[in-house]
Amino acid sequence: MSEHETRAIQKVALSQIFSDDEFNCRGAVMPIDVDELAKSMDKYGLMQPIIIQPWKGDRPYRIIVGHRRYKAAKLLRWESIDVIIRPDLTDVEAALLNIMENVHRQQLNIHMEAKAVSKLLNYGLTPSNIGKLLRKSATWVSARLDLMTLPEDIQNEAAAGFLNIQQIRDLASLPKDKLYEVYRTIKDAKIRSDARVLQPKKKPKPPKDVCAQRDRQQVFDMQDLIRSRIGNCLATRVLGWVAGTVPDSELMADIEYETNLLAEATEAALEELKNEEVHT
Repeated sequence: MSEHETRAIQKVALSQIFSDDEFNCRGAVMPIDVDELAKSMDKYGLMQPIIIQPWKGDRPYRIIVGHRRYKAAKLLRWESIDVIIRPDLTDVEAALLNIMENVHRQQLNIHMEAKAVSKLLNYGLTPSNIGKLLRKSATWVSARLDLMTLPEDIQNEAAAGFLNIQQIRDLASLPKDKLYEVYRTIKDAKIRSDARVLQPKKKPKPPKDVCAQRDRQQVFDMQDLIRSRIGNCLATRVLGWVAGTVPDSELMADIEYETNLLAEATEAALEELKNEEVHT
């Protein structure tokens, strides 16, 4: 089978595909996690094929990218799913592809990101290479490596949102006998919504988060805020769709366009990794 043929979209039975929770940087995907995705796929179909590779286990293929789409397809009781087969990927390239999609789509909490970065280190990549390939700063990479030096219970608390980046870095710099004392102070302050711990004293206390259904004007206000900070993007288009000013067809086209951009960026990073391997 030629490389061109393997890059073509094919249909493969779900029963022939292995979803490896240990390989996936998100870990296990539960049905409740893909309920909304399943509804979207049922209405609009699959927007992007999943990526799989030949596998030597009890099933002939393993998922590289698209674990949530696979799980949603199973929830919908589909018999098969659109795939792109990639027999050309090395172990490190497969891991990088899996991590890149989730990081760029912001689908990971900081603990998942930290474990993903550690996995790439185990494959022999340096922190500098990881930052370059993931298009992330050295600070982003080092904060996740700092998190992995902390005890597992504190790592789990970071995943739950009890620690910000600066607090993680501060805790990682402490001797072990001071670590839990400072951490308890941070956690207690978080519970009390006191933002002064490990923050500049002049920084104002952040407003409380409120989860509620928004009216149309609030949607427009948020759209204007995003536009003023980073310009028009998929987020502003989604908010326009929520407010009823962007039709379904246009939003679906925008999502497909952004998906293709992500796929192109991922392929470019993999090609860059291959070129570096050739020259080392």
